[in-house]
Amino acid sequence: EKVNGIRLVTFLQRFLPPGLVDQLKEGPKESTRKAFHIKSETPEHVWNPDMARKLSKEVNRLKLLAANAQLKGTLNIPLKDEYKFQFQELDNEVFVGGVYVRLFMKQPEFPLRNPKRFLEGLLKEYFKVALRESQKNDGVDNTMPVLLSAATVSLLRIHKLLSEHAASLGYI
Repeated sequence: EKVNGIRLVTFLQRFLPPGLVDQLKEGPKESTRKAFHIKSETPEHVWNPDMARKLSKEVNRLKLLAANAQLKGTLNIPLKDEYKFQFQELDNEVFVGGVYVRLFMKQPEFPLRNPKRFLEGLLKEYFKVALRESQKNDGVDNTMPVLLSAATVSLLRIHKLLSEHAASLGYI
């Protein structure tokens, strides 16, 4: 649904890993329901029982806050606009265009739902990071640009037809 769907996705993004939110938006209902109950570590989806337990604990904490606010006559949950639940498992992951880059590099042949979106995200992020790094006065860290360019090369090797699209984006 276009009106409430966008608001719901925005709300879910505050609590769920981005790959899981993408799966909820785009995936069939049955596989989406199963996604919450299985351990998974793919380029598009990272979820495990520990993450589910931590999220459940956080939701219960917020439920208690909401109940306390309601007792004081307030109907709103006291969440700041910038609130986003953080999963430690994802702290070192780079999520671009619907894909965790490190996991893609481990499994480059994984059948991506939207390789075109991934390519666009990789190129946009690469040039953003490369520009930021080139403007630094102190030591330049090439780790992220190298990772993003390696992922782009891997993606284009597997999805050869994306090469024309890459050229049409104006980055190359």
